[in-house]
Amino acid sequence: MMVIMMMTIMMVVFMVVVMVMVVMMMMMMMMMMMMRKRRRRRWRRRRRTYT
Repeated sequence: MMVIMMMTIMMVVFMVVVMVMVVMMMMMMMMMMMMRKRRRRRWRRRRRTYT
């Protein structure tokens, strides 16, 4: 029983860690996309103002 409990706990912990990593990766990708879009818009505005 102890071995089975340890195995199930390890599996649950591993699944939680994997889910957290995936969520973090998705958040990073979304932030990168937003930053790129904002930077592009800012650069366009700056270029327009300079010109």
